[in-house]
Amino acid sequence: MNDTANDAGAMGAKQWLWLLGGFAVSVAVIGSNYWRIPYARLDLPLPLMRGFNPLMPLLLALLARWKGGVRVRWAVPAMALSMPVVVAARVVADTAADPTAHNLWPFEIALALLVGFPCAIVGAMLGSWLAFRALRRSPGA
Repeated sequence: MNDTANDAGAMGAKQWLWLLGGFAVSVAVIGSNYWRIPYARLDLPLPLMRGFNPLMPLLLALLARWKGGVRVRWAVPAMALSMPVVVAARVVADTAADPTAHNLWPFEIALALLVGFPCAIVGAMLGSWLAFRALRRSPGA
């Protein structure tokens, strides 16, 4: 079976691996930082913009696009949605313990989207540029 995407836009096994693996890594890294913050000290969107958190969607979209050959239309949403998934998991866990917590959760999800999407877009565009440069430099092109 061929691992490259066909003309209809379907992804091969290699692309799915890069996409799902990158999403899982992004959720794990962002979540490991975000979930440790006590609810009383949580001040969105600042925790999502500290440390490696904004770099995860950027770097993983870049790698998925450059090395994995994932199309931009798949790489951007998958990596950008890792931040809202982390926030949603926090909302579910906190409201299970205290139903009055996170009464503005839709705004929390929106803030996570506002941080995640620009990072993933920049990463996918850089990955496309690197893939284009690599294609131009290859001897068979």
